[in-house]
Amino acid sequence: MKMPLTGPNAMSRIRVFLIATCLLAATPRLSGDIILLSRLSDAEARACGYPICGTPPPQRQTGFSPAQLSNAAYGCTWGIGGCGCFSASSTSNSSILINNETEGLRVVGDGWTQDDGSSDARCARTASAKLIFLSFTLTEVPYPYSLTGQLNRAARAKLTGDTGTIFEQVGGTLSESGTLPPGNYTLSVDVYGLRSDASFTFALDGPMSTPAPTPFPATRATNLSTRLLIGTGDDVGIGGFIVTGNGPRYLLLRGVGPLLANFGIPNFLADPTLELHGPAGFTTITNNNWRDTREDAVIATGRAPSNNLESAIVADLAPGAYTAVVAGNTDATGVGLLEIYDLSPNQDSKLANISTRANVRTGDDIVIAGFILGAGSGGENAIIVRGLGPSLSEWGLSALQDPKLELRNSQGALVASDDNWMDDPNQAAIIQAAGLAPSNNLESAISATLMPGDYTALLSGVNNGTGIGLVEVYDRGAPAH
Repeated sequence: MKMPLTGPNAMSRIRVFLIATCLLAATPRLSGDIILLSRLSDAEARACGYPICGTPPPQRQTGFSPAQLSNAAYGCTWGIGGCGCFSASSTSNSSILINNETEGLRVVGDGWTQDDGSSDARCARTASAKLIFLSFTLTEVPYPYSLTGQLNRAARAKLTGDTGTIFEQVGGTLSESGTLPPGNYTLSVDVYGLRSDASFTFALDGPMSTPAPTPFPATRATNLSTRLLIGTGDDVGIGGFIVTGNGPRYLLLRGVGPLLANFGIPNFLADPTLELHGPAGFTTITNNNWRDTREDAVIATGRAPSNNLESAIVADLAPGAYTAVVAGNTDATGVGLLEIYDLSPNQDSKLANISTRANVRTGDDIVIAGFILGAGSGGENAIIVRGLGPSLSEWGLSALQDPKLELRNSQGALVASDDNWMDDPNQAAIIQAAGLAPSNNLESAISATLMPGDYTALLSGVNNGTGIGLVEVYDRGAPAH
C-alpha cells in the first residue's frame, strides 16, 4: 500500500520508525491490590572443549503464561592422553496462579541443573536456570506472604523490596513468612552449578479489595519512541515526561543505536549511553551497556535491547517531572532511538505528557517521534502535539526558526499537519483553552482526537531549515462531548 508521504525518503523514515517501535502488550492486572509488572524464566547450558563446543542459546520466556523450559549442551576435547566429553543441562518450570478473592496469588516452580562428564580441566561447562524473576506491586493494603520449598546445593531464593533485601537464602529448606506493606517487590529463585535443584511455592494471602473508580481514561499515552540525530553538547537527545496522579509508574527507557543498522541506516549511533534525571531528591540513574545493571529486570520486560552496547533503565517512578538523556559513549555521534515504555497497568497514575528535544536536520535526519495510545477501554483520547523552535532561543540554543509538524497514523496516512499554530482559528482556540499555546507564532501545534493505536509526529524545518527543536505530545484524556 502506497503511503501518501512527501519527499524521496519520507516513506523509508516512517517504515523505519514503525519497524523499530514495538506495540506494548497489555499487562494483566490480577486484582485490586496485586499488580504483576514483569516476569522472566530461563534455562541455560554450556559445555566447551576442543574441537567440539556446545553453546545453545538460552531458552527464555517473559510474560505470565506457564513456563516449561529446558536446555542441554555437549562438548568434547581431543588431545594427548585421550578424549574427554562433557555435558551440561538445566530445566525451569513455573506457573503464576490466582486462586480466588480471599486466597490471593500463588507462584509455584521447580528446576534443576546438571554438569556431567570428565573432570578434564580443558573443558568449561556451566548450567543455570532462573525459575522465576517476578516484579510486582502491592497497593492499598499489606499482604501476608510465605515462601516454602527446598533449595539444594547452590539453589538460591531472594525477595527484595523498596527498602532492600527482605530475605536471601542459598540451599536448605525454605520456610519464610511475614507481611509485605504496599510497595514494589522482586522475587527470584535460581539454580546453578553442579547438580543443583529447587522447588518452591510463593503465596500472597489476604482479602482483595476493589480499587476506587479510576480518575483517568483507560485509553492513555503509553510509549514514546523518537528517532533523532544525536550529537554532542547541546545536540544530545533529551526526552522529558511527567508522571501525574497518586501512584508510581513502572517504566523502561532505552537508548538504541546498533539496531538501526538492520534497517539500512549507515550512520547509526554505535554505543549509546542513557541518563535519567528526576525531581528534587531523585538519584540520577545512568547506564552505558544494558547488561551492566539490572539485567534480569530488563529481560523480564520482554523488551531487552538486541545489542549489548545499547542502554536500558528500568525504574518505578513516583509522580513528578523526569528527563532522559541519550548520548554517545566517548562523544560518539549518529542516529539513535530514545524510547520510553510505560509498563504499568494500574490506573492511579499516568504519563501526562512526553517530549523530545533534538537537533532537527533534513532528509532522514528530521526528528521522528512516535507515541502509542494503549487500548484500554477502546475510547478516544484528546491529544495536542507541539513542534517548538524559536522559543528555545531564550535558552541560548541554536534553535529551529520555523518548525512544521505532521501527524500520521500506523499506516503512514496523514492525520493532520501544521506550519504556524494560529493558521487554523478553530485549532488555535482549542490549543489556547488547554493552556498550551506556543509563545511564537512560527511554532506548530496540532489538536486531534485519536483512537487507540500508534502514531508518528514528524518535526522538520520550513524550506529545509535546521536547528534544535522540541516535539511534545500532551495526553488530554477523554474528549468533551
